[in-house]
Amino acid sequence: MESARYTPPGGAGPFNYYVWKPVGDTLRGMVQIVHGMAEHAERYDLAGKRFAEAGFAVYAQDLPGHGRTAASEDDLGFFAESGGWDCAADAVHQFGRFIASEYVVDLPLIIIGHSMGSFLARTMMYAHPELYDAAVLSGTAASPGILGHAGKLIAARHIKAYGPKHRDRRLDAMTFGSYNRPFRPNRTPFDWLSRDSRAVDRYVEDPLCGFICTSAMFRDLLEGLQRIHDEKNLSRIPRELPVLIISGTKDPVGKFSKGPRRVHDQFKQLGLKDVTLRLYDQARHELFQETNREEVLTEVIQWCSQRVRK
Repeated sequence: MESARYTPPGGAGPFNYYVWKPVGDTLRGMVQIVHGMAEHAERYDLAGKRFAEAGFAVYAQDLPGHGRTAASEDDLGFFAESGGWDCAADAVHQFGRFIASEYVVDLPLIIIGHSMGSFLARTMMYAHPELYDAAVLSGTAASPGILGHAGKLIAARHIKAYGPKHRDRRLDAMTFGSYNRPFRPNRTPFDWLSRDSRAVDRYVEDPLCGFICTSAMFRDLLEGLQRIHDEKNLSRIPRELPVLIISGTKDPVGKFSKGPRRVHDQFKQLGLKDVTLRLYDQARHELFQETNREEVLTEVIQWCSQRVRK
């Protein structure tokens, strides 16, 4: 794994990113990993290594307000004062263009998004579909409906009262507190992430994970969720784009499989020709950090390899 910085055209950034070089002489394609909320790209080291062993060049960036892209601790969990979802989506898009420019030959580019990263990947699916040859959505969710509107109103009130960088403990508790409840008695506040206690402990001990996000980021996240479920945006997704949806049956973000099933059915109703849903029994939210992570990675790599051959 190598780390580097890049500054997209227009002066945004700079952003921190990681690269896993393919093993051997054969380069089958490229993978862009988009991490979730309140975590960072370096946590995908195992996934990067496994894909590299299979002949893929893997790139993963720290999103705005995350990891080593954040200029300071004060910037963690903050996209922008306004237009935050556009800021994050533009960072993903510009990084995808950067990855595509790294190689002279025209190679397939697959985007893999986890949790909030899956929402950004779904944004790319309608906003910049020409850039990607397949998409993998891990730990994704369906529309929050009226609860999403209520959350945006609370976030807007908090921004007005306390400023956009307010650490929103109320919205944090409303979101992540409810995720942990089904796993009582709780050992940590993050038991919902994985059955692997060592993986959970690494998350808890990581200063770049698990921080309380700002009111502005909660607003931006809910705005992004609304956009990816908007019918006009959904209609822009190419019907030929292959999509793999993976989730654990005990993932509270996906409401224990209900959300991923709805997303799968929605894509099928839109007419997407190659949509696969894979649910892992008893697994929780972070499939790449789960006790069965090797099984998950093997199957995801196999799916991606088949699409690259096509």
